[in-house]
Amino acid sequence: MGIWHGLDNTGKENLLMVFQYSPAGFEEYFIENGTLLGMPPKEKSEEEYAVTEKKYGMVYRDKP
Repeated sequence: MGIWHGLDNTGKENLLMVFQYSPAGFEEYFIENGTLLGMPPKEKSEEEYAVTEKKYGMVYRDKP
């Protein structure tokens, strides 16, 4: 906990990310904000995203 993670796709093809979390629960963040493959993206405001980021302790920052 408290460790910054990052991901940068430097290739030209789509990147498939697979995550595993323990203990369970954090996947709910992605369920609330993400969309299933083939579904239209969720229309959410920055404020709506901020609510779930705070709820799950997400902090985004620019690359160092």
